[in-house]
Amino acid sequence: AYGALEVPTLILCGARSPGPSRAITRILADALPRASHRTVREAGHMSPITHPGDAGPPFLELLRAYCAPGDMARSIAMVDMAPAGHPFANHLDM
Repeated sequence: AYGALEVPTLILCGARSPGPSRAITRILADALPRASHRTVREAGHMSPITHPGDAGPPFLELLRAYCAPGDMARSIAMVDMAPAGHPFANHLDM
């Protein structure tokens, strides 16, 4: 079933995530035809929250690659949620 999904997908994994979680991310990345897998160094299972400066850019890279510039701002709910000064907010220059 996963092989039929033709949607660009980012699989993000923290280097310090539990072993089973890391294994599952690899299995998913191998099963999804358009998936890319990224590991966030020094992060655990909650890397978008604990390491937003490292976890955010891969998401934005994916969105920039597949969204039209005008659609991107409407597509990212995080734009309105990232408070000023938050590390992730630094990467939201659209």
